[in-house]
Amino acid sequence: MAITRGSIQGFEMKAYWDSASSADTPTWVEMPRIKDLTIGLTKNQADVSRRESDFQLFGGGQKDTTLEFGWQYRANIADGVDTVYDALLDSFLNNTPMQLLLVDGVVPPASGETTRGWKMWAVVFDFGDDQALQEGVVINVVMKPTDVYNGSGLLVPEKYLETTP
Repeated sequence: MAITRGSIQGFEMKAYWDSASSADTPTWVEMPRIKDLTIGLTKNQADVSRRESDFQLFGGGQKDTTLEFGWQYRANIADGVDTVYDALLDSFLNNTPMQLLLVDGVVPPASGETTRGWKMWAVVFDFGDDQALQEGVVINVVMKPTDVYNGSGLLVPEKYLETTP
């Protein structure tokens, strides 16, 4: 009988951003200095109650997604550039959309493996700087999906699934 792994740890998850900002041919770059990523998924409730039932009835409404994470700030990078920090700051200052891929493995997955997660275009709404005396500096980031279009129409958050034969 084959033994399979049960759980996956948070540090094994991967976050990528599309450095080319292209919906059709993204260039996925890993964001390795993310700390404690939370993907909040909620759905509004639509009241569908009517007189034929003694109970109040509900249907699912629009969904809400919020991404919250810390970006470990690093000074004096060899080339002086932190492209992820710069992209996050640009998104905050100029409402520049960033395409993100938040998955449970590497992209592309290894042979015979499957990677799952979420893909979405989002904008930074909070870009707070946590400078605790006894800790490394962390930029606290909150992102939400935004409206981005291509030739096919509106690009909404979607489940991501990729399997390599």
